[in-house]
Amino acid sequence: MAGIDQERVTMRERLTALVVLGTAVVGAYCYLNVAPVFTPGTLPMTALDQAIPFILWTVWPYVGLNVSNAVMPFFVHKRSNFRQLVVTLSIAMAISILFWLFWPISFARPDVPTANTASAYLYRALIQVDQPLNCFPSAHIAGPAVQLIFVTRENPKLKFALWGIFGLAALTVLTTKQHYGWDVLGAVALVLFSYKLGERIVSRWPSAGGTAS
Repeated sequence: MAGIDQERVTMRERLTALVVLGTAVVGAYCYLNVAPVFTPGTLPMTALDQAIPFILWTVWPYVGLNVSNAVMPFFVHKRSNFRQLVVTLSIAMAISILFWLFWPISFARPDVPTANTASAYLYRALIQVDQPLNCFPSAHIAGPAVQLIFVTRENPKLKFALWGIFGLAALTVLTTKQHYGWDVLGAVALVLFSYKLGERIVSRWPSAGGTAS
């Protein structure tokens, strides 16, 4: 696949993938978030869930995880990496949607903060548009993690720094009380499975020369 590795992704390709995949995932998430097909259930609280307190200011990096989904595709330049990113992310999000559809999980949120601070305003705005559903697996973890695999593949010198920042940001799904610890574990398993399956699928596609890779 040496030839295709050198091909650069065009801005049109990036925007097309971002709009199509983003619209499908956000649309499914929002619809099932307000109109679940099946009665939502809950998961048992882990020791980690009970030990970690609600930390209001961490809503900022939590929202940043969402923003990163729209930013990171612009840092993957090789077409071979980009197409594997799109395939892997599509697999991960399709599986997530199936869980949200057939096994919706909810989380009991803490009391709404009443303080007149920027963090409190942001948190109140967040919970107004995002019901406490579709917790498992955590798409806030799976989406950015899949993309970061390919960003760091092209920027290996930044690998440890970027994964370190992501690891700290990922903790906010727990400190904002948006997810269970189980949701994080489910997201990790989902990322690993989707990556391996996506790698196998892409490896069977024809290369730039028209032969199977």
